[in-house]
Amino acid sequence: MKTQWQQAWLITKTDLGRSKLGVLASIIINVFFALSVYSFWNGVQLKAGVEPLNHFLLDYVGIIAVTNLGFIFSARHLKYMENDSYRNYLRKLRTMPIDIRTVVSTRFFQTGLYTFINGISYFSILYILMLAYDKQAVSLLTYIVFIAVMLCISLFMHTIYIGFEWTQSGRGYFFAILGIVLFYFLFSILLYLSGTNLTLSIMFLAEHYTLMTLIASVLGLGILGVLGYRTAYRLLKRLDLA
Repeated sequence: MKTQWQQAWLITKTDLGRSKLGVLASIIINVFFALSVYSFWNGVQLKAGVEPLNHFLLDYVGIIAVTNLGFIFSARHLKYMENDSYRNYLRKLRTMPIDIRTVVSTRFFQTGLYTFINGISYFSILYILMLAYDKQAVSLLTYIVFIAVMLCISLFMHTIYIGFEWTQSGRGYFFAILGIVLFYFLFSILLYLSGTNLTLSIMFLAEHYTLMTLIASVLGLGILGVLGYRTAYRLLKRLDLA
C-alpha cells in the first residue's frame, strides 16, 4: 500500500505532466523576474538612475517574484475566476480514495516541487548576473543563505495562498490576491520611507551573520512547514465543499 507521500507524488506527477507548456511559461516568467530584480539591484548598487524608485522596486518586485515561486501556469490557474477551478480540483481530490492527509501532502508537495523548478531558474539567473556585472559579487555561501531566507518568506505566503484557494470562490480568491499584492506595495513603500530595504538587509545578514542566519532559516523552514501542514489539515478537515 502506497504511503501518503507516494500518493501525493503520483498525483503531482500526473498534474505536472498535463502542464508542460505551463512549466515552460513559468520558467520564462521567472527568468524575466530575475532580470528585472537584478536591474533594480544594480541600480541601487551603482546609485544610478532614479535611486528611490530602484529601492522600492527591488523590494516590491522581489517579494512578488519570491512569493510566486510555488505556482506554475495551468488551465486551473488561468480559469479560477470562470469556473472556481481551485475548489473544483479540491472536490475532485476529496472524491478519490485517499485521506485528508494525502490531499494536504499533495498540495504541499506541489508547492515544494514548483518552487524547486521555478527557484532554479530565478535564483540561478539572478546570481549569474551578479557574478557577471557586480564589481564585488556576493559569495556563493552568502547567496545560498540569502535564498534560504527568501524561501522562508515564500513558504509562509504560500501557506496563506493555499488557505485562500480552499476557502474562497474564484472571484473571492482574485480579490484576496489583489489585496495581498496591494499589501506588498504598501509594505515596500513603508520600508523605503523608513530608510530600510528588505532585500539588502537580508543580504547583509547572510553575509555578516552567515551561520546564525542559515540556522535560523533552516529552523524557520522546518517550523513553517510543520505549522503550515497542520493548519491546512485542520482547515480542510472542517471545510464544507458543498
